[in-house]
Amino acid sequence: MIRIRYSADPYGEIELEGSGGELHDLHQGIIGMKQSPLSVPVDTSFDPSPYQCCLHGLYITKTEGLLFIAVEDHKLCISGTPENLTLFAENVPYDVDEHNSPVPYHIHFDRIGREDKMAEDSLELVITLRE
Repeated sequence: MIRIRYSADPYGEIELEGSGGELHDLHQGIIGMKQSPLSVPVDTSFDPSPYQCCLHGLYITKTEGLLFIAVEDHKLCISGTPENLTLFAENVPYDVDEHNSPVPYHIHFDRIGREDKMAEDSLELVITLRE
């Protein structure tokens, strides 16, 4: 099950972690999203260290605005136009074949290079492939 770690202070750091299959399912769920919001089950029975807490849900919603990543009521909320949600889904590491490094495979999803697609007050997200 996908795990989401969060630290509010000082910077609002979020890590979304999943196996290859879980991240593939997340990617496919966003790409084929028929209903809004899409609710993705998450694991809450783990130690979130070094983060402050684990989040209790993942909700993805179609809107008319820029891509927006936020934490609300202990849930990770991602919203945006279908085009911008597809941009997010295409950046999820859902198709990594093999990873042999001792450092976990991860990507940083933030506004850099996406200023016209992502809201200025959107949080940065680290997406990690769990072995």
